[in-house]
Order: sequence, then C-alpha cells, then structure tokens
Amino acid sequence: MNLIVFVVNLASRPDRWALMQSSANEIGLELNRIEAVDGRSIQPDDWVNFDKAAFEKRTGRHVLPGEYGCYRSHIAALESFIDSDAAYGVILEDDIVIDAGMMDRIRAIVEELPSLELVKLINHRSVGFISLTATSQGDEVGRTLFGPQGSAAAYLVSREGARKLVQALTTMTLPWDVALEAYWQHGVGTLSLADDVAGFSERSSESSIAPEGYRGKLPVWRRMPTGLFRASQHLCRFHHAALGPERMAGDLSAPARGWEMDRRVSLAASIGVLVMLSALWVETDAYRYAGIALVVAALIFFFSRDLWRYDKPLIGYAGLACIAWAFFVAARFGFDAVYNPERGTGSAEGIYLFPLLYPTVGYAIWRFRVRPFPVVVVFTLVSLGVLAVFTDYGSMFINSSSVTLTHNNPIHASVAAGIILICAISFTVYAAAHATLARLEKALLVALGIGLAAFAVVNVLILNSKGVWLAMAVTLPVLLVALFRSRAGLNIATSRMRLAIIMVALIVCGFAITVFADRLVTNGGEAARMAKSLVVDVVSGQGLMKTMEAAVAAPETPTTVRERLALWLDALSIWSESPVFGAGIGWRSDWENRVHSGHTTYNLLHNGFLELGMRYGLVGLAFYGGLFAWAVRKVFQAARRELIAPEAASCYLAVLVFFLMTNLSNSNIRLAIGESMMWLLVSFGFYCSYRLQGVFLKRPRTWF
Repeated sequence: MNLIVFVVNLASRPDRWALMQSSANEIGLELNRIEAVDGRSIQPDDWVNFDKAAFEKRTGRHVLPGEYGCYRSHIAALESFIDSDAAYGVILEDDIVIDAGMMDRIRAIVEELPSLELVKLINHRSVGFISLTATSQGDEVGRTLFGPQGSAAAYLVSREGARKLVQALTTMTLPWDVALEAYWQHGVGTLSLADDVAGFSERSSESSIAPEGYRGKLPVWRRMPTGLFRASQHLCRFHHAALGPERMAGDLSAPARGWEMDRRVSLAASIGVLVMLSALWVETDAYRYAGIALVVAALIFFFSRDLWRYDKPLIGYAGLACIAWAFFVAARFGFDAVYNPERGTGSAEGIYLFPLLYPTVGYAIWRFRVRPFPVVVVFTLVSLGVLAVFTDYGSMFINSSSVTLTHNNPIHASVAAGIILICAISFTVYAAAHATLARLEKALLVALGIGLAAFAVVNVLILNSKGVWLAMAVTLPVLLVALFRSRAGLNIATSRMRLAIIMVALIVCGFAITVFADRLVTNGGEAARMAKSLVVDVVSGQGLMKTMEAAVAAPETPTTVRERLALWLDALSIWSESPVFGAGIGWRSDWENRVHSGHTTYNLLHNGFLELGMRYGLVGLAFYGGLFAWAVRKVFQAARRELIAPEAASCYLAVLVFFLMTNLSNSNIRLAIGESMMWLLVSFGFYCSYRLQGVFLKRPRTWF
C-alpha cells in the first residue's frame, strides 16, 4: 500500500522521537520526521499567515505560542506529504504509541474507503456517532452529530485531501485541531472513528503546546461573538453530519450490508401489506391496524439502528411535505376546536393525518425486504377466491342490482372489482412476458390471471356502478397502452406473447360488454345522455353553477343524478367562501344550512375532489396532486432502472387513474378502499424512492 507516515516532533524533545522510532523499528515501519515549529522561539511580530483578530473573535482568548507552532508544524507535514509520491499519508504527533495493530487498522480503512480525503484516527470524544461503514478490522467509520471531538494527534489523509487542507487552512484563525475537523468550512471530506486506532504515551501528559494551561481569556463583552460563532459551528456540524458524507459506500437498492433481516420478519411485513390490501376483499378497518403495526415496527427499527447509519434512505421533499401537511391539519383542527367549538369537529377528519404515515410504510416495505412477486401471487389467489365465492351469480343475466356480501354497498364492491381487474390484467401480462419462469409455472400464472380478470369483469358489470363503468372506460386504454410500451427491448417471441395476452383481454372485455349490453344501455344510457347535456350547456356559455341548478330543478333529471348535483352545488357553495384554504372542520356546521337539503340527506359528497376542496381548498388539492405526481415519477424511474417490473409501473398508473376517476362520482377517499389505496399508492412511491437512492454520490448529499 502506497502509504507514508510523518511524525511532528520538536527538536527539544528527542526522547519522544527516540521512543516512536524504536516502536516503528519493531514492526518494520519507516517514519518521516517533521521538525515542529517552536512558536515560543518566534516573536509574534514575525508570525506568518496568522489572523489575530479572527482568532480572538472565534476563540475568545489570546493565542498561545505553542498553538501557533503546532498549526505551522501540521501545515509543514501536509506540504511534505504533497511533495512525496505516496497516495496516502498518516500525520502523527510525537506522543502516539505505534504498534502493528494500529497500522493494520489504518490499511483496512484505506481498503474500505479508497476515495477518502481525511479520517481522524484519534478523538477525545465521539458523541452522537453515525456509522458510514465498517472496515475488515471492525472499525466503524463515520461522523458525530456533536463536537468538537478534539485532538489532531493522528489522522489519515489522501493527496487530494492534503492539497485542499493546505489551500483552505494556510491562514490560522483557529487552533489546528478545531480547524481540522470543521469540514463544513474547509470542504475536505472528513470522517472519524468510533474507537481510536492508537493511544497516547505516558509523555503526552507533558503538553508542548500549553505547558501552563490555556489562559488569556478576553473580557466577557469581547467573548460574545465567540458564543455566536460556536453556536453556528454546532449547528453546521449537526446539519452536515446528519446529511452524511459526500462519498459513501453501499447501494440502497438493497438492504444495507450487515443488516440481513430474518425471513420471519419479511413474512410478517408481507402479511401486513396484504392486510392493508384487504379492503378490496372485505370492507373493514383491518388495513389501519396493519399499517400502524408496520409504522411502529419501522420506527422502532429506525430509531434503534438505522438512525445511526448513513446507509439509510432519506424522505426527501415529499416526506417533508407529508410531515408538514399532517402538522398543518392537526394545528388547524386544534385551533378550530378551541376557538370555534360551535362549528363542530367535522367528520372523518382523521384521514387527512394519514400522510404522516406514508413515508414510514414505504420504509417498512423496503427495510423489511417485502418481496413483491410472492405478495402479488397471494393477492391474485385470494382475490380469485373472494370473487369466485361472493359473486352474485343470480343477477348476472337479469337487469337488477347485484348483492354484495363483503362491502357496504355495490358501488364500493364495484370499485374494488375494478382495481382487481387492473391488477389481474397486469399480472397476466407480466407472467406471460417473464422469461425466467418455467413453462408450467407460466401457464398456471397466466391462467390464474385470466380467470381473475374474467370474474372481475363480471363483477364490474353486474354491480351497476355507472361511475365505475366510466372510470374503467378511461382507464383500460391507459393500462393497455402502458403495458404494450412497458418493455421496449423484448425479444419477438415474448413481445408476441404479450400482444396476444392483451388481445385476449380486449376480446374478453368486449365479449362481456356485448353479453351485458342491455344492462349497460339501461343503467348507463340515461346518465350518459344527461352528462352530455350538461356538458353541452356549460360549453354553450350558460355557466357551470347555473347549468347544475337548472338540472336539479328539472323533473326529467334522473334521481341519482339530481342528488349528486345537489350535493356538489352545496359543496361548491361552501368551498367558494374560502377557495384557497377551504372551510376546515367547520364545513359540517355550514352543511346543516345548505341550500339543497331537500334533495338528499347525505353528508358524503359523492365526489372525492369536493370532499378535499371543501375542507382544505386549493392548498389541499395541490398537496395531494403534487404527492401523487411525485409518486408516479418515482415508480416509473424505478421501472426504467429495472428495480421493479415495468408491468408494475403500468399497473400503478392505471390504478391511480381509475381511483381518481371513481372519485368524480363517489367519496372514495372516505371509504376503507380509498383510504387504504391512497396509503399504499403513496407508500409504494416512497418505497421506489428509497430503492432509487444510490449512496455513492458524486455530489454532496442533501435532504432532498
């Protein structure tokens, strides 16, 4: 290893040099002596590159001659190293004990971090240590949140690091040990160790820098800038140490080295994810308990272990926005509850706190190594079983509302069936295009997917939800186009297979629509004609509100359409009072005095966008819209880098489009299905973000 060792030694202390030379000879180590500058032998007027005013302002005392000599000695040592041919240099003071173990540990640091710039080998203290990596000798390398750590008695430096140090620290404004570790100022990538690589000799108690102690404090009034400077240094250290070094080892696309999780943990987390999906099978609050369990487990794991390592993902702008949003919602709720109690406490307001949990569930899926493919297979099997058992076969060929036993009403069940259909089509295409599956496995999985898709199509049609039919009409083309474009580099055989599966899906859907054409025309035709009429009236210049008012008053308007229009008019009226921030939890009080109360008694607005807008205005819509857009971007970035299957990204986009479309005619965000899907959709975006976070960065890492 191209490593050179320098020892800073005063001419007046030959005893220390002799002792170090003897220890080095025993292990075959060559030492290079740097004659230290004796600051006491130089008149202060002759000191060079020393900023007296800055030193006193930053330290609150007069400089000691020994401090000046120490500073110039280390600069000389670095310059000698730069003049050598060595790639790495070790700078030691003459009161260090040298042994073979010390050098082995230093070499291990170089092997682990060949791009290092500066590693402090000895510190007086290491409070709040965050580990970056561990060497083969077991040394933890990282940074501390608190300081100063003290001591410049031993450090490892590269040629680039030495060059930067000499350039940045030529002028003395601080003692050398304090200046050396202020990496946020000099710009050298500085690391330290959790445990020192060497100890001090007995002669270290005889200080050459301050034999009479540190004296010469300035008056209190002159030390006030010192306090401000030290406070700023503490903040800078904490900020930069928390963010992490500029160059880090590892790869966040997989769990960190040395953190292999037990398979039982992965299994438990996978079950938790499936329970969070269970609202698609049966409408209960089980998803909440599973999500909270994942959050608690992830937080315990993070604060006990991952917090103290640099190979952890960061939540980024989106995570900070989720936290800020949750605090905003809680603060606004508390303010209204305290200062406007007469306006009530709203309804289902707690769901708007859920974004606080989104980043953590994504972290749990990533950290606990949830394997997507087994989860998807189990989800497909369970979905097939649920639909096969609970489909209302009696209403298939008669034009009557289907009965649902697993959801609160047919609309909710239809939304669930639509999401399952999207997943089934995506799963089938993935199985058909997967080159590593055996022929029998592929055939079974394709058959499983087609069977589930068939049951889902039937349920979507017989449950008679016109909003879901409209959403599916928009979503299916989006899904099929996304799937067809999802694997640009497929071979011809696989591409043909994928095209064949998509054609089969289109034929199945077309056949089902043909069979149930009467149902579609009878139940959807009138609503479609009414919607067309409303659009024509709005476009012709009659205005949205006036057109809706006229439709509510018109006797020929279908009852379901009239009820929804009345709800939307009242919601828009309340929202218009505070378009930017919405009515808050007081909306419920305003709702009791709404204009169109005679048309319906609901307080569900049957429009998820109005539910959000009425409460939180344009700010709320912008937050959730931005969050979903960010999540989609992360998912497709992960797919392009082959961290997730491209079919998963296509499925994700289609589910999101479908979910948003169904919210146009139903308050899905207030349903178990809507809450769980929003939770999982954004959490999956965070999961992809964590996998995308490469750690060996070419630029300084930031929170964002």
